Amino acid sequence: MRLEAPSFVYTESALRRQISRLKSFSRGHADLFYAVKANSSPRLLSLVKTAGLGADVSSSEELKRALSCGIPAGRILMTGPAKTSADLRAGLGAGIAFFVLESLREIEALDAAARTLRRRSVPVLLRITPRTQSSRTPRDAGGYFAFTGPCAKYGFRPQEVGAAVEAVRNSQRLRLEGLHIFSAAGVVRSAEMAALLTRAVDTALDVSRTHDFRLGCLDFGGGFGVDYATGRCLDLSPLTAVLAKKKALLPRNCRLIFEPGTYVAAPAASYWTPVLDWRERDGWVQIFVDGGIHHLLRPALIGPHRMVLHAIAGSRISRRCRIFGNLCHPLDILAADVMLPLPRDLGRLRGSWIELRNVGAYGAVFAARGFQGRSPAREVWRP
Repeated sequence: MRLEAPSFVYTESALRRQISRLKSFSRGHADLFYAVKANSSPRLLSLVKTAGLGADVSSSEELKRALSCGIPAGRILMTGPAKTSADLRAGLGAGIAFFVLESLREIEALDAAARTLRRRSVPVLLRITPRTQSSRTPRDAGGYFAFTGPCAKYGFRPQEVGAAVEAVRNSQRLRLEGLHIFSAAGVVRSAEMAALLTRAVDTALDVSRTHDFRLGCLDFGGGFGVDYATGRCLDLSPLTAVLAKKKALLPRNCRLIFEPGTYVAAPAASYWTPVLDWRERDGWVQIFVDGGIHHLLRPALIGPHRMVLHAIAGSRISRRCRIFGNLCHPLDILAADVMLPLPRDLGRLRGSWIELRNVGAYGAVFAARGFQGRSPAREVWRP
């Protein structure tokens, strides 16, 4: 493969493999709506549409992209903690499948928009924040981002659900279809995911019984994780039986939904960037590349990805390295501490490329674009 500039290199077969695994896990039990925020590349969205997945969007722009790639409005739902009036109007205008609402203000805003656009029986899900105070993150071994606890920015707390249900009931334009319960992202251990699924079903049944409404839909969110350092994905095979068992506890014809993003997109791409400079300091090798957080911000926030050095052939020795971008900012670090097999003669680094793997999710769409006027990375696809 010949590259001329920093690039995100996508592999279609890897994307299809991930989708196939998800469909095998969910077939007959749940529906899949790809989380567009993870990566909104038009080509990726077209492949997602061809595979039969719906779309989870969080803005009017993401909705526009999903529709332009052929995903039907009836296969789109809208999530997000503070949707604008423009977002809500766009969703109503398109006729999307569900709105996931997270506050009384959103209920009022959607009701007002539906009144203006003369829409009735608009299907909504209420997002519930379960009672848990987990604070684990991907920086812990096998950890994950928790979306619950006292500082969570998402959804209704249990004591707030009654007022939310009543507000929807009092609306002449909204229809309560069910609940959205998403507790954590980046889960890579099957046992932890099984526990989260169990907790979500138990919470949904308790809430629907307490507030006396039929549970027509339960959206689990996403959470299927990828270990960025190793490339290992959550093993879904033990979870199929768990999902079937939990579905049997729910009302007949209750629709189950998952919103995978990272699991679909992350393994599908690598980020390639050429080496510009290097320095030896205090036992470390500092390597500077023609890229950085204007292309890929995530490593600076959650830690290093699996990294490969493609260098000129020759004998090598493992060295402790720091990988820097070429921006004038101290946050511009792709790896703060990584062992790489370097040429014994560091002069052979000239013409080398660094590859960071598993960057298809929250890569280009999550970067500090435009900083210092630097150009964005290119997008390259291969079979």
